[in-house]
Amino acid sequence: HGGFVKAVKYYPAGATTNSEAGIARLERVYPALEAMEKYIPVVDTSIVFHAELHAGLCHYVTIQPLRVQAIKCLTEVASASTTVDSQRRQLQLMLAETLRHVVTWLPPPTGDANSTDIGDQLMCLYDESGDDNDFVTALVQFLAAFHQKHLGTYTNGEPDMSNAAISTRLLIGATRIDEKELFKICVDHWWSLGDFLVSPRTSHLSSAA
Repeated sequence: HGGFVKAVKYYPAGATTNSEAGIARLERVYPALEAMEKYIPVVDTSIVFHAELHAGLCHYVTIQPLRVQAIKCLTEVASASTTVDSQRRQLQLMLAETLRHVVTWLPPPTGDANSTDIGDQLMCLYDESGDDNDFVTALVQFLAAFHQKHLGTYTNGEPDMSNAAISTRLLIGATRIDEKELFKICVDHWWSLGDFLVSPRTSHLSSAA
């Protein structure tokens, strides 16, 4: 519609009846994801805040080889501004679903299979393999973008505050990673968060932080 890609549904070729036109290789959806990453900032908000779009992208955040592209698309969505309550709620659900996939998928820190510190898990994921480093960087950019634009949509005591806390723990873990780009993203985030917490408009969140 209008030259823009709304979403990609992964339908494997040969999976069921009349599936001959399905996808045989994941690489074939790369151009669609790249188009979404490019055009999401300028498309109509009814598309940007579409629940099915978010669900599809969240599904791929831990699936190789699409996870980095999916996270980058989610970052563009998270960077969109809105004052509409239903759209704000949709973004909160998007964050919750993304975190659900990521936290379930994160491997335990090396040598400590019982560790539940997701910040440590993120650090080890970055250290263990260069293949995961781009994903960690993209994930941190997504979380920082969401916090900067939408942390103020939460109110103290809401159940979804737990998702803000989980994403903060991941950002704390990223801050401890010795990498220049990640450090800059985290410093910008903590600076923005400090401004947010001392703002009179957000004093109701101070106890939750």
